[in-house]
Amino acid sequence: MDLREAISDFDGKHVEPLEKLLPLCTTEIATLVEIAKEGTRGEQQAATWLLKALLADGREISQELSDRLITDLKEYRHWEAQLHILQSLPYLQFRDPPGLMRELRVMARSEKTLVRAWALNGLVLLADRHSGFRADVTPTLRSALDDEAASVRARLRNATAALSWI
Repeated sequence: MDLREAISDFDGKHVEPLEKLLPLCTTEIATLVEIAKEGTRGEQQAATWLLKALLADGREISQELSDRLITDLKEYRHWEAQLHILQSLPYLQFRDPPGLMRELRVMARSEKTLVRAWALNGLVLLADRHSGFRADVTPTLRSALDDEAASVRARLRNATAALSWI
């Protein structure tokens, strides 16, 4: 079974089959990015989970693939695919910070609590790396501390705990 078939078979719930695929994926980053951007909802969910796991394990990806992953974040068909990319932002480089800022602001208003929380985390990360965004981001982050969802407030507190600029 090839990688595309295995990803297509993902049931959307159990990650054990995806964990078994990780060794195959280390040389298939470009394929995973392609599936993440062009696949069905379930395929996007599986491919982005695999990418997140590889990045968290120290695997690096090219600037071109990084750009492709974070361009049009809101266009991912499955909210969990969006979430996986947002959770992967600490491992990625941003060639277009203003574009990413626009994307994150939209996603920070998502009705999905975890997407909202991790989009705010992305705003913190972006502003921390690019200090010119801090003045724009700070009011958004401060108002998010009043979000009704405890998970949003907790993620934001964790993301900003060691920062002096907020």
